[in-house]
Amino acid sequence: MNNPPEKPVHDAVATLRHDLRTPLNQIIGYSELLQEEAADAGQASTQADLGRILSASRHLLEMINAVIEPGQIQLLKELPDLKNLGAKTGTNPTLLTKTDLEIILPKIAVEESVEPTTISHDAATVLVVDDDPQNCDLLARRLVQEGYRVVQTYGGNEALAKLRSDQVIDVVLLDVLMPDRGGFEVLVEIKNDEKLRHIPVIMISALDQLESVVRCIQNGADDYLGKPFNLTFLRARLGASLDRKRLRDQEQRTYLALKQTQEQLVTELAEAETYVRTQLPKPLAGKVSTRWEFISSSSLGGDAFGYHWMDENHFCLYLLDVCGHGVGAALLSISALNTLSGQALPGVDFKNPTQVLAALNEAFSMETHNNMYFTLWYGIYHIGTGELRYASAGHPPSLLFGPEAGSEPAQLRTKNLFIGGFPGGNFVTATCTVKPGSRLYVFSDGVYEIQRPDGSMMRLSELSDFLAAQPVESATVLQDVWKMVRQQHGEDGALEDDFSIIEFRFS
Repeated sequence: MNNPPEKPVHDAVATLRHDLRTPLNQIIGYSELLQEEAADAGQASTQADLGRILSASRHLLEMINAVIEPGQIQLLKELPDLKNLGAKTGTNPTLLTKTDLEIILPKIAVEESVEPTTISHDAATVLVVDDDPQNCDLLARRLVQEGYRVVQTYGGNEALAKLRSDQVIDVVLLDVLMPDRGGFEVLVEIKNDEKLRHIPVIMISALDQLESVVRCIQNGADDYLGKPFNLTFLRARLGASLDRKRLRDQEQRTYLALKQTQEQLVTELAEAETYVRTQLPKPLAGKVSTRWEFISSSSLGGDAFGYHWMDENHFCLYLLDVCGHGVGAALLSISALNTLSGQALPGVDFKNPTQVLAALNEAFSMETHNNMYFTLWYGIYHIGTGELRYASAGHPPSLLFGPEAGSEPAQLRTKNLFIGGFPGGNFVTATCTVKPGSRLYVFSDGVYEIQRPDGSMMRLSELSDFLAAQPVESATVLQDVWKMVRQQHGEDGALEDDFSIIEFRFS
């Protein structure tokens, strides 16, 4: 019959140390509590007797610490008669005498006699987890004296259930050895749970070997205390763990507040973009047909455009681009857009581009509009003559393609400064003839001023060549331009500026 494999000596010794030190921890702990109560009650004789119990218990603990080690256990196994532990013998040099034991026993430092200081814990709640009810009770009484609220559980599964309940737990004191689920396993589960991992865990065990400490820390423990615990250490480590938790909680609250603010900002920007889009004109069909694409950048930009029939012969078209991004730029663009669409400049002939730009320059001065300005392309098309009168103010040229396939486009642009920069500025107008079947593309600089991932810049000529290569009757030209431009930004690149382009077809 095969015997079961023996437990490794190291593990067996560790378990033996745990089993012996646990009741000693309780004796020492309760004796300390009773001694304090006797001192408060003025019972000197009782206090002295309890002091003797404490002294004897600590002495026994010293002997356990010194003797119950793997090497010492092996040494004692070789003794012929444990009853002669204190006797001298010349025949067995390995026999330990009482004097020998006193020499090898480590000296335990006397606990600091400093009076406990009162520390504010904001009524923190401590979860004590130990399968021994007496250990739980002893630790709980100590913690209550320190001003904590205490919740006691007697196993790993019960502790996890309590942590996942609605009760708020600020710190966990977790025993390492428990029958249903060990402390190490519970610790790992706590630290792997997104909702629990922020709770500090202090491991408590009579197993004070270095490897136990290292294992606990590696699994995420915030600190470690050996049994019997030192009250000063317990107080300090609990306080330090709670301080770290308060910092983490504050960081989490700050993060959540920032996240909420960011989400609110994104929502408001989306609403602003939706509003801007509602102000843009609907596509037209007829003598002048229109299509457009408007893609807002990652942050709300300042593009806006419009077109409308002024009378049966005159068609007005315009696109503006406010400097910068954000709500301020969007507000200015909508204000300028409404001024143009509503022809809300007194005394101005809106069929005259020079007068329109000059009046806008005075109405939207940078000095009265938070140092913001905008560029503008503005044109008036006469359907009877085919004449297009236009003026641009710091804006990219529009591209006019003739009716012939593959024709080179004319760049329609005038040398005027942007709107709002210099009061009393002079603005000039240019004129061209638009043949039936021609196409005009008006756009903002976000359509072609793009820095590629390799650092190079896309040029206006590349956009012009792309448009020239498209079939004259294509109904998807603008979508194709958008796909091309999107590719220029790179796979994950966000738009740096609004993408706005309008196609006008003249029948």
